Amino acid sequence: MNQTHHLILNKKFLIFLFLGSLLLRSLFFLYFTRHGTNAWAMFDSNQYHALACTIADSKGISLDAGQPQYYRLPGYPVFLAGCYTLFGQSPLAALWVQLVLASLIPLLVFVLCSILLHSLWISRTAAIISCIHPGFILYAGMLLTESLAALLLLFFFIFFFHRRATWHLFAAGMFLGLASLVRPVGHYVLVLALVTLFAWRPQTLLHKASALILGWLLPVAPWLVRNFLLTGAFFFHSLPGLHFCQFLAAPIIVQRDHCSYQTARA
Repeated sequence: MNQTHHLILNKKFLIFLFLGSLLLRSLFFLYFTRHGTNAWAMFDSNQYHALACTIADSKGISLDAGQPQYYRLPGYPVFLAGCYTLFGQSPLAALWVQLVLASLIPLLVFVLCSILLHSLWISRTAAIISCIHPGFILYAGMLLTESLAALLLLFFFIFFFHRRATWHLFAAGMFLGLASLVRPVGHYVLVLALVTLFAWRPQTLLHKASALILGWLLPVAPWLVRNFLLTGAFFFHSLPGLHFCQFLAAPIIVQRDHCSYQTARA
């Protein structure tokens, strides 16, 4: 009876948590983010939107000239393209879908904390903090990858740390693979996850690791193979090349040659 009572209380808490999260994000979106260009990051959002439009128009993941695109990962543009296909090429409708999905993040934080810490009050506190945190509220209504990536990574962590059956690790790998197509972090996290598995129970490493790796490979393999067939190299995206030029190479040349940043970058 006591367990049933706690279960009912948790269900009520999670329902109110989701509704409160949705209300806060909706109000902020209605009164601020959706107006003007508040939902757009100057450079990134334009590219995500342009790629989503080409995908929705069945032109593939390509630039306007029809050339294959490698600069951005495909996950977020594909998500936007799905929304554009259903609701028309309006970022506003896509952002409403994203906002509802982002409202699930506090619930997933609650579940993850419950798995890791087995403390109801800590789990509820962490969930409430993620519900009212300004960063989560702001990015929920922006045309950027943060909310979707956080959602997928939380699913990964939940299945990975739950891992009572092999399929839990396979599901964890799948969510990590999907997150890898939104933000380029999956291959790093995969290595750390395998190290954790080995430290946790070395005798089951091969069995568990195979399920995790296979789950991760299924979403990312088509993208990696596509890039290899088009360029002859396996890679997730070409954004690090520009970051290297802008944030590392150019400043070094500025210091060495005592020239302007624009000259060094050229």
